[in-house]
Amino acid sequence: MRSGLYLRVGLLLVLAVGAIVGLLLWLGGSQVDQGVVYETYFPESVQGLDVGAAVKFRGVTVGQVQKIRLASAVYTPETTMSFDNPALHDVVVTFIVDPRRIGKLPSTKEAVAAGLRTRIASAGLTGLAYIELDFVKASYYGPPPVYDWVPHHPVIPSIPSTFTQVQDAGTNLLAKLNAFDLAGLQNRLFALLDEMHATLQSGPAHRAMASAATLLGDLDTAVKQADLPGVARSLRQAASGVDALARGPQTKESLAAAQDAMRKLGAASAKLPALVASLENLVAHLDRSQADLAASLAPVLRDAQAAAANLRDLSDTLARYPAGALLAGPPPIKQEPSTK
Repeated sequence: MRSGLYLRVGLLLVLAVGAIVGLLLWLGGSQVDQGVVYETYFPESVQGLDVGAAVKFRGVTVGQVQKIRLASAVYTPETTMSFDNPALHDVVVTFIVDPRRIGKLPSTKEAVAAGLRTRIASAGLTGLAYIELDFVKASYYGPPPVYDWVPHHPVIPSIPSTFTQVQDAGTNLLAKLNAFDLAGLQNRLFALLDEMHATLQSGPAHRAMASAATLLGDLDTAVKQADLPGVARSLRQAASGVDALARGPQTKESLAAAQDAMRKLGAASAKLPALVASLENLVAHLDRSQADLAASLAPVLRDAQAAAANLRDLSDTLARYPAGALLAGPPPIKQEPSTK
């Protein structure tokens, strides 16, 4: 009885473990056993990253980590470089990418030039690390480093992880704070406070505050002596008088008379064009009458001129020979005696 129970419990545990393993494989993706192999180099710690970790692009698993080694163990035997070279302290991570999960792959050179980089990321609360592929601004992180060895596989450069960037920023901030002269700053601050205190006690600031207090006192006295309520009452009375004058009958009559005068002026203005036209016609008629009068008087003036000429001749004759002019005939011509 008990052996059968134990058997059923064991089978149930085996099935449960198999289901869990199958679920994990389904969630994490199947093992990537074929694809394109790449290398990347991390100058930082890869704590939490293990062989078999996922390689993701925008959260989609596209590959798997195959090897994690130090550069000094992979490339030192093939070169004569010194171990003091910082590049030998990098961590070489070899991973494989399945083209079926990412589509047609461009050349590594084109992808790197477009900003393709790798970095270490953490999977949520579990803390499991994986390699993340992403396109970034290549100019922000600078050109990819040049190594003195020949890589075994195409290389995709790496960029610092978010945690490393935060850690570096904190380290730089602490270094700057340590280099900052806090004691000197404190001394200068105390000296400034002492100087401000002395200035407020007896310096120009103190004198300015005293002058301001005196001025405020004088203003308060002037306001109290100015009888502002009486001035306000006078202003209100003046405003009431102006309002009463504006509403009075004389003002209304004046406004009505002004309106009537404006209407008459408008009517007169309307008649001005006709009057101007009449004046223009009268001037034209006078011009024509003057021309006709001048034409009529011209013969009379000529006859008068002829008569005046005759009168001048008659007066000359009377002056020379009055009797002859009255009796007719010219005076006899007197003969001169002959000289023979």
